[in-house]
Amino acid sequence: GKLPRDQVIDHLISAKLFILNTGYEGMPHSVLEAMAVGLPVITTNVCGNPEIVKHGENGLLVEYNNSRNLEQAILSLWKDQDLQDKFERAGKVTVASYSQERMVESTSQLLNTLASK
Repeated sequence: GKLPRDQVIDHLISAKLFILNTGYEGMPHSVLEAMAVGLPVITTNVCGNPEIVKHGENGLLVEYNNSRNLEQAILSLWKDQDLQDKFERAGKVTVASYSQERMVESTSQLLNTLASK
């Protein structure tokens, strides 16, 4: 959207869950932002989402536009505080693996590997 970043963060912080029902997502920055503020995440099992969200480990993956699947995921997560807490902790670990330093290091290693071939 067109909200300033601080307003987006304020909205995320005030939420209980983060849900992204999308049919296409490259690198889901919004998912990482939600995890960074400790939100349990539900998103679709498409494109880059499963790279970030590991179903049952740090969030839930659902089928795109499957309202029944989405409803079940929301209700199960909403009712389970232990699962919410688990996803909050695991999400913060996930976000740490996408830090700028880590991404630069990974890219550098890849380029060095390609250069040596």
